[in-house]
Amino acid sequence: MGPLIGGILAETGWLDSQPIHVVIGIGVNVYVASVPDMEGLNFPATSLETEGWHNQDRLQLLRSIFENLISWRPYVAQDRFISAWEEHLAYRGELVSISDGLGGERIGWIDGLDLDGSLRLRSTNGETLTVQVGEIH
Repeated sequence: MGPLIGGILAETGWLDSQPIHVVIGIGVNVYVASVPDMEGLNFPATSLETEGWHNQDRLQLLRSIFENLISWRPYVAQDRFISAWEEHLAYRGELVSISDGLGGERIGWIDGLDLDGSLRLRSTNGETLTVQVGEIH
């Protein structure tokens, strides 16, 4: 996989064992200047400008992102959504380290997604792990 143009961060609020809301943050590197210093990144990054999207209308880009999100909303809890997400899953088949933010770490190959959106990771000993929270390195 080549350099990334943007990323998504999703956080879920829970009440006991039930999710009550999801907050999604989306970042897109439009200009070369928006790409962070490579030293602090887990993965290589690029921008739309670097990739040939000169003079991109940022408002139109935002509108396109929202229109696509809205069009997928009816399918979020369905296999169709997970399948489409999995088809575009970054780093599938690649060896990664996933830290849980509490000092725990899991190492393995990204294998795909479960129907609930959890990440499937194949550990170095062949065991399939389910990861719901973490930062990929």
